[in-house]
Amino acid sequence: MTIAQCYSDVHLGSGKISTIEDRGDHWLASGKLGGYVAKPLAFSISKPSGGITSNVGPSYEALSDFIDRPNTSLERTRDR
Repeated sequence: MTIAQCYSDVHLGSGKISTIEDRGDHWLASGKLGGYVAKPLAFSISKPSGGITSNVGPSYEALSDFIDRPNTSLERTRDR
């Protein structure tokens, strides 16, 4: 849930992840974008690489690509 919510916070603003589904080789994160009319959102996180595939924001081939991006909330929490 941490990766999904951090991705949402960084790229989707007021989006809120409500469920994570195990889909075998990846997890499917779903929720709603905030705002006047809440629109559904979904993106997948690869289990082997941690890569994020999204049609509502940028995609990353590996989790390290997302973590090493400056100013991500995940980067600030990984050393805790």
